Amino acid sequence: MSTRSQPTVTLAGATSVLVVAIEQALDLGVAVVLSIVDAAGNQVAMKRMDGAPLLSLSVAADKAWTVTAFGQSTRWWADLLADDPALGALGNNTRLMPIPGGVPLVADDLVVGALGVSGATPEQ
Repeated sequence: MSTRSQPTVTLAGATSVLVVAIEQALDLGVAVVLSIVDAAGNQVAMKRMDGAPLLSLSVAADKAWTVTAFGQSTRWWADLLADDPALGALGNNTRLMPIPGGVPLVADDLVVGALGVSGATPEQ
């Protein structure tokens, strides 16, 4: 049997990303939920800012999962579905979240995890 080693984000790395993301949200004046998953899509850390919508808890987690499941940002998915509506059937997967706000965390050109953000506009 052969195996491979997959680098993945650590709790310390996830915490560093959360600190920066929360600072940006505060600068923008938005209350969001931030979810960080490892390379396998397992949640490592999550923060819900005061006033962030409760539904954003699952949306942020699913955005982060979508990124690691396919190695692409959720904006990529949103653009892909807009260009090819026939792919809309993929939306039947309850975790696929093709809404901007999920981005890969990359180290040494490998996706090591993802950040999902919910509670703000795609531009924010």
